[in-house]
Amino acid sequence: MKCLPFALTLFAVLAAVSPCRADGELRALQDSVVQWLAAHPDDLLAEAFTTAWSDEADGRVEVHLLRADSAMKARFRRCVHDSRRIRLAGFDPGTVPYPPAPEGGTAPAALFSMHAEYALYPCDADTVRLTIRNAGRQRLCFGTDYAVCRLHGDRWERLPDGGMWHSLLICLEPENGAAEHRFTARLHPRLFPAAFGRYRICKPVYTEHPRRDYLLTAEFTVMPFVPFTRFVR
Repeated sequence: MKCLPFALTLFAVLAAVSPCRADGELRALQDSVVQWLAAHPDDLLAEAFTTAWSDEADGRVEVHLLRADSAMKARFRRCVHDSRRIRLAGFDPGTVPYPPAPEGGTAPAALFSMHAEYALYPCDADTVRLTIRNAGRQRLCFGTDYAVCRLHGDRWERLPDGGMWHSLLICLEPENGAAEHRFTARLHPRLFPAAFGRYRICKPVYTEHPRRDYLLTAEFTVMPFVPFTRFVR
């Protein structure tokens, strides 16, 4: 009977220590994934990676990729880590259709507009510079989020962006002439290649007093060979 309290104490200690050890192992596994991706910034997996977190309740490390088809998952298992405690998630274009492009009210073109730097881009272009223009008399507000869409047949499809939440609010104040804001959108051609295609960048904006919501869009074409006329908007 004298051994019973000791056994109970030992059980309590093991019960308290084991979860901590498991949690530490998960964090170490998560860190190893992030460290590998940071050490290989030019790898396709580093471009596809969005987030990683430890699900302690399920005992797994969740890794989210922009593109998570069978080939990308196999590359991850081969190059980064093959632990069964890592669960890979993300968009698989082979099994899930692309979602539709966002919709919204059309802004008065004479007041609020958005355009790309060029009309034509090479098929390996990774970024596109865009300009939002406020020529009205109201403040134009928007976040840092945007949607990259591609025309497929007669349907605009939205390319995955990781579903990140953007909290930064930008307000473009009216000026005597026109106020402008520039930003860069990523196309990820290595993840979602297209030798030729029509693209559209969509960005939600709104005005205040009264509140009106609009969707600004800018279109351009991606093609294998870009002539000098690409500078024509």
